[in-house]
Amino acid sequence: MSNKSQNILDMIRARQALETTPNVNPQGSPTTEDWKRFKETMIESVDGEPIKKGTGKTNKEFFKYLKEDIDDDECKSRTLRDFLKNLEDY
Repeated sequence: MSNKSQNILDMIRARQALETTPNVNPQGSPTTEDWKRFKETMIESVDGEPIKKGTGKTNKEFFKYLKEDIDDDECKSRTLRDFLKNLEDY
């Protein structure tokens, strides 16, 4: 595992330790709201832009959503687990 991946896992574990009650989806697969919550609590910035609390998006992502009505964060077939598996590729 690369140092970058290990650092990300350490950040996730540290933030999970701060949470008092876990957010669990009874259906088992993450929803768009789950992804939004994940981004707000676990990710500080994307391409240098900070993630805004309340939207779970950067300004660029939010304006794209408003302008084009496309939500890149909408969970369709890609799961959070798939995202985490691919972190080493970055």
